[in-house]
Amino acid sequence: ALDRDGTLVDDFRVHHSGEVTIVRNAPSPAATSSMAIAEHIVDAMGL
Repeated sequence: ALDRDGTLVDDFRVHHSGEVTIVRNAPSPAATSSMAIAEHIVDAMGL
C-alpha cells in the first residue's frame, strides 16, 4: 500500500474517527495477528 504522498507503507495503519476504528494495510498473516493488533489499538486508546 502507498501513503498519500506515494511512499510505501510497510506496516498497518490505524485511523480513528468518532466511534469507528479502521485498520488499513494489514498484510498476511493479519488474521493470525488480529488479537495482537486489537490489543495494541485498545492500549493506544487507553481503554
